[in-house]
Amino acid sequence: MPTLHITLYVFGYLAVLWMGTSLWFFAASRVMHLKDNRKFDDLHPEIKISVLIPGYLGILLDIQFNIIFGTLYYLEPPREFLFTDRIKRWKGKQFSDSWIGNWRKYNHTRFLHDLNIIDPGHV
Repeated sequence: MPTLHITLYVFGYLAVLWMGTSLWFFAASRVMHLKDNRKFDDLHPEIKISVLIPGYLGILLDIQFNIIFGTLYYLEPPREFLFTDRIKRWKGKQFSDSWIGNWRKYNHTRFLHDLNIIDPGHV
C-alpha cells in the first residue's frame, strides 16, 4: 500500500508541475509582450510586484521542467538550467536516424512550433 501512495504522490507532483509551468509560461509571455511594447512601466507598482514574484518562482518551475520533462523528451541529462536554452542548443542540429533521433526530432519540432505560436520569436 505505501508504494501506491508514493506513486500517486509522484504523479500528482508531476501534474502540478506541468500545470504550473504551463500557466507560468502563458503569464511570462504576456509580461514579455508588455515589456516589448513599453507598457510594463506604466503599471501600478502592486501589479508589477504581483507579476514579478510569481515570475521568479516560475524560473524555478522552468528549471524543474527542464530537469524532469526535458530529460524525458530529449533522452539526455540537462546541460543548461532553462528548457528554452535546451531548445536553442538543439535548434539547427542534425538528428540521427535511430529511434532516439526520431524521438528527439519529433519533440523538438513540436516544442519549437508551440513556443513560437505562444510567444513569436521566443526560440
